[in-house]
Amino acid sequence: MKVRELFPELYRVVKEKHERVGLTGDGHNFWHAVRVAQCALDIAETPEVGRLAAAAGLCYNAGRILNKEFVVGDFPTPRDSIISKRVENCLRQESRLAGQEYSVIVEAVLLHNRQNWEQAGKPVAITLADADRIVNLEADVVIRNGQFHHSLPAVDPVHFLSDPAASYRDPRSVLFDISLSLDWMEPGGPVCIRLPKAWGRAKPRAEFLRLYLDTVLRQWEQAGMVP
Repeated sequence: MKVRELFPELYRVVKEKHERVGLTGDGHNFWHAVRVAQCALDIAETPEVGRLAAAAGLCYNAGRILNKEFVVGDFPTPRDSIISKRVENCLRQESRLAGQEYSVIVEAVLLHNRQNWEQAGKPVAITLADADRIVNLEADVVIRNGQFHHSLPAVDPVHFLSDPAASYRDPRSVLFDISLSLDWMEPGGPVCIRLPKAWGRAKPRAEFLRLYLDTVLRQWEQAGMVP
């Protein structure tokens, strides 16, 4: 089943919210949320977990929408309490969701970008996080990261992927930010993918990104830019 068929009212409301604030050409637009939601539905270990994780996926850009609405930049993220209220308001528009399900969905949204230990024992949050990581391993992440970090250089011509000061919040280059996606393929790591179906989807996507990163560095080397 497609997410738009599973939750038609929620799909419509969330789409309108993205469009209202102009979150259309960004790396985290409505279609990104739909892909995460669909992926969550597909990789979940049970239908019920998949259903709730899909609803969370549709809503998980709530913080991004708030940032656009109030023009506060990408960081800091709005307070959890504000995000929770926005997500609940969206969920109330969907007749196929019950009120007792809201808290699990909101929790998954709040935890989706946290480390794995914070999601432990929470199957909906785990499913959403794995789905988000899979979609962020897909080939268009190269374009989306460029949109999201449009003020950064594409490649760091000094450190390439080895700048010790570069981080998730300050990647220093688009290429470095893309390389961080491969952290999700480190078994046992703090942000690794966990679900069996998720691993099956993620492996070929990660192979492409490794090839892409290697190709960029090799071509810079051929141009005489390395070291």
